[in-house]
Amino acid sequence: MSDRGPNWVDYANLGANIVQAGQLAGVRDRLSELARIETNRERRIQLENELRQFIFEIEEGIERLTGYLQEAPLGVYITAHILENIFDEVGVEPATFQQFTDKDRVKQVRAANSLITENAANELSEKEVEKVRFHLKLSDRFSDLDLLISHLKASQKLPDMKKKLEKLSDEKNRGVKYWVLLIIGGFLVPLFALDYLGPNVLCWIGLIEVIGFAGLLYSSSSEEYRKVKNEGEELRKKILSSEKLHVLYEVFGEGLTISQYEEIEKETRDYIGQATEKDKDGNSLPKSLFELTFPPQIFEPEKSLDKVVHTRENWLCPKCGGGNPGNRTTCLGCNTERRW
Repeated sequence: MSDRGPNWVDYANLGANIVQAGQLAGVRDRLSELARIETNRERRIQLENELRQFIFEIEEGIERLTGYLQEAPLGVYITAHILENIFDEVGVEPATFQQFTDKDRVKQVRAANSLITENAANELSEKEVEKVRFHLKLSDRFSDLDLLISHLKASQKLPDMKKKLEKLSDEKNRGVKYWVLLIIGGFLVPLFALDYLGPNVLCWIGLIEVIGFAGLLYSSSSEEYRKVKNEGEELRKKILSSEKLHVLYEVFGEGLTISQYEEIEKETRDYIGQATEKDKDGNSLPKSLFELTFPPQIFEPEKSLDKVVHTRENWLCPKCGGGNPGNRTTCLGCNTERRW
């Protein structure tokens, strides 16, 4: 019984140490969390400053663009439409900011852009509006058009690639057989020659050279086979499903050749380019309406706008300042739902 006292004391001390260690670990976690929140807040402030500057420059650009409503309404309409797409892509919404002054500014900028789009449309005829909307619809789907063109090119190349692969496969299989026969023959010939000619070093040297040469040929054919096979796999990745093709054909038309689809893209690019670089009388403008409206970062992705464009990915929780890496739909720190 006398020995039991110290044991219970030890147990009590051990329990207290465990509790204390747990408390210290909790404190360390809280400190780490606070440091992370502070870092995230600084990052949020940086991103907001960059996005605030972007909005300010866009606001000035819209004012300059408004001055060309009478002179180049078609180009103004196109520029305002593309600007609206940029807003949606970047995720420029009032909720992006925390301060009410910034929220109001975003609302005003987007409202001004919608108004200038409406005013530009009023300066155009119905046919012009219909035509420009058609080309803008195509330009919004250029990435899909590139997919369609890649699909058609891959579909043309795949049959020839398949035949070439089958031919190389046959050559590869024959190469294996020849290599095996050469190895067997290379071993048998010196063995028989050993009975008649005695040990002959030259026979064994010849055997090594024959086998090495055969191996080199086999390796070469195998490498070519792998190369063609990889090319074929890359082509197959470009083949679209029938459902995707059906959707794209509804947009771009079905049954056209590759050159015709490429011509559609070129025609739309030329149409948009000319409309934003010339006035309604066909005279060149001092500056492209794109350059007049958009900040330099739009044309130089390596600048800070690249950080702004990824604002959605760099989203910070308004509640705790925690991050939201990857495709998570909630804050990593406090589980607050991600909203735009």
